[in-house]
Amino acid sequence: MSLRAEPLTDPVALGDVRSPWLWRALVAASALTFAAVLHLTSYKNFFYDEWDFVTAYRPSQSTSILFPHNEHWSTIPILIWKLLFLLFGIRTHVPYEAMAVAGHVACVLLLFELVRRRSGELPAFATALILLVLGTGASDIVLAFQFTWTLSIAFGLAAMLVIDTSPPSFTWRRVAALLALLLGSLMSSGLGLGFLVAIGVQLLLERDRRLLLVAVAAALGVYLLWFATNGSIGSPCGGCPTALGAIRSTDPGNLLDAARFEGLGLTASVLGLFGLTVFGLPGLLVEAILVAFVGLLVWHWYRHDGVQSWEVGLIAGLLAQFTLVAIVRARLQVVGAADPHYVYVGGVYLLPVAANALKRIPSRPLFRPVMAAAFALIVWSNASLLVQQAQLQQNLMRTENAELRVVELFRGAPDMALDGPLDADIMPQLTAARYYAAIDELGSPVPGSVPTSLDSLPANVVDRQLVALFGSALTVSSDVESAPSPCSGFASSGPSTLDAMVPDGGTILLRADHGISAALSLGVLAPATSRPLLRIGPSSGQAWVHLPKTGKPVVWRLRIRTASSATNLSVCGGAHVQFHTGTSLFSAEAAGGSLDAPWTSTSDSAAYGGLAARLPAATASRARNIFGAPMLVDRGTYDVWYRARVADSSGSAPEMTLGLFDPTHQSWVGGTIYRASTLGTSYRWVKAVTGMVKRSGDPLVFAAEFDPHAGRLGTDWFIDEGVILPAGSPPPVDATPFA
Repeated sequence: MSLRAEPLTDPVALGDVRSPWLWRALVAASALTFAAVLHLTSYKNFFYDEWDFVTAYRPSQSTSILFPHNEHWSTIPILIWKLLFLLFGIRTHVPYEAMAVAGHVACVLLLFELVRRRSGELPAFATALILLVLGTGASDIVLAFQFTWTLSIAFGLAAMLVIDTSPPSFTWRRVAALLALLLGSLMSSGLGLGFLVAIGVQLLLERDRRLLLVAVAAALGVYLLWFATNGSIGSPCGGCPTALGAIRSTDPGNLLDAARFEGLGLTASVLGLFGLTVFGLPGLLVEAILVAFVGLLVWHWYRHDGVQSWEVGLIAGLLAQFTLVAIVRARLQVVGAADPHYVYVGGVYLLPVAANALKRIPSRPLFRPVMAAAFALIVWSNASLLVQQAQLQQNLMRTENAELRVVELFRGAPDMALDGPLDADIMPQLTAARYYAAIDELGSPVPGSVPTSLDSLPANVVDRQLVALFGSALTVSSDVESAPSPCSGFASSGPSTLDAMVPDGGTILLRADHGISAALSLGVLAPATSRPLLRIGPSSGQAWVHLPKTGKPVVWRLRIRTASSATNLSVCGGAHVQFHTGTSLFSAEAAGGSLDAPWTSTSDSAAYGGLAARLPAATASRARNIFGAPMLVDRGTYDVWYRARVADSSGSAPEMTLGLFDPTHQSWVGGTIYRASTLGTSYRWVKAVTGMVKRSGDPLVFAAEFDPHAGRLGTDWFIDEGVILPAGSPPPVDATPFA
């Protein structure tokens, strides 16, 4: 009897694991993600760049499909959107979102096939699943317009599959396929340039495929021809220099910013693969992750295959892509390199390289649970971020929908400004005239409205849109006309604030003993919080103020801030006139704030603008009201005062915090917690912040908040106004009119 030792078998490497279920599982996960993202984004309307296509490329319009969008060649996405316009109009946004998510899923499946050929099925499944739920790059998944990018990426990945096909022989059919795919990538967005570099470098390094460079050269030639004839037509994104302009004006400072932009973009892309964002992580942890990632690649290249030609191509394409972006974008904001839509692009280039570095790691039984847990954590982190990003625009869409409903309701108004931007932040390219033309052809994306519908919309949004549409029609004249009635007079010894309610198209007369110097603002549903729309004087002793005509039963809330003292100031023609004096640097009405439930805007004749923010008794959850436009307060020392009252002043428990809030850092700058007994049942001014020293440039807003740590709210609270004054100044003084 003899004993013979059996040879130990090497553990199977990750790249050698094969299973037909991996592809099936990925297809199932892709279908589930497609449905989930479509459901989570079903609340969306058209947003920002999407309105460019709606206003310029409707089926009836003859705008050239060769024109660039922000210097991107976008012919193929334009043609697809034109088809969607024909089929669905703009009554629903879902088909456009579905097309975008389908583009993303195509990238996922193509990436799987590419990595499978190079690194094996299990690494391919892992990388594809990470890209599928890449929450750190969610912009390119959940924003419909980013279909232009994912389509470009899909064409680029398909082109890589064409050159990877065995045997590596030259055929004109393969050249034609490669040329068509490269042109598809270039004609979808500027991301095609990165893939052109990646494929060109790979083919240069592979002698047996080098003849395929004829397709790369042809695609580059077509692109240069397009750029010479059309690439410089139109303006790039707001505030962006053109690419050629940026190159011509480059100086050492710009080069340094571009290098920083690239470094941050690459860092954010690496961290994004792990479901992490570059901001908020300790610097040492970021450096450790980068060192580990680069170390893994170097170890693989040193111990195993060396650097493959396609890996050099991918790295070259990634660097080229980020360099092209940095040339322009670094001049605007270096931190923009960490934006999710760049992280997605970086992930597409980095994932195949990372998968190839992992393919030879042995799948030992002891390691499998650890690797599975780590992978599950990465997928879960990214998926959670994806869900958050898919739901991120709900408040923004409520705002946009309310604005568009206002625009539709007031169509045909005599004094409407048809050619001004509706919202400079979320749809700057959209004017009333362009929107009306779009909905006449493609239908309306929002429900119809009647005047009473305004009451169900956010007051601050309605007012902001009405001011955008009609603010330019607020005018002042010195014509001598018969004075309207009634008239109210006020004694003033300094800068003052006056609020009056004036019917649609109405006129009021201002009179002062020593001339009038004032700024005028407008509101409708809430007290006027707009920037000054018009300034008077210094002028003669009277001025006629003419309110815009909307053709609807609107009552304008006119706010007049005087900058000089006048012994007597009178107002003729307005209703519910309120007046107070003071030297406030900043002020805001609480009724026009965010009004988190159960805060409400309620009629209150004792409030300056006729409305106050009310928080009802028995409120049992945290409730905050942020109000006022973000204020950039100069360096100095200030006091903050609030005008407030309660329904019952017997309560002695601390209930309401009044103060200033920093929305950038989500923190209180200063404030005081008040008891109901501190106030009264009539309005009074209370000093919420004393001697605040302002040093940084971060904007501030007024805030009122109830924190239920002490139980339920004991009484109704009414907040009228907040003001910022130089330290030591008295609060505004309520004035009583005289006949």
